[in-house]
Amino acid sequence: MSGILEWCRAHGAEMVIVQPIYIEDPKTPLLADFARENNVRYVNLPALLAEDRARGGMFLDGVHPSDIGHRLIGRALARELFGVDKPDAG
Repeated sequence: MSGILEWCRAHGAEMVIVQPIYIEDPKTPLLADFARENNVRYVNLPALLAEDRARGGMFLDGVHPSDIGHRLIGRALARELFGVDKPDAG
C-alpha cells in the first residue's frame, strides 16, 4: 500500500481507502490504521450505510449491489468525499 500511496503523491492524486460494504474482513483495522498513520482519507462504507443495509434490498446476492444498492453507495460516497447531499433524479 505504501507504494500506491507514493505513486499517488508523486502524481498529485489523492489516495482514498474505501472499506467495501460486503466484506467483514479482519484486515479492516489495518486499512484504517494505515490511513490514519499516513494522512489518507478512509471511508467506512458499512458504517455510512448501516441503516440502508438493515432495510434490505441493497444486494442481489449478498455481494453484488442491486440498482438501489449502487444508488445508495454512490450517494454515501458523494456525501463523504465531496459534501454533496442531493437525491438523484431517477
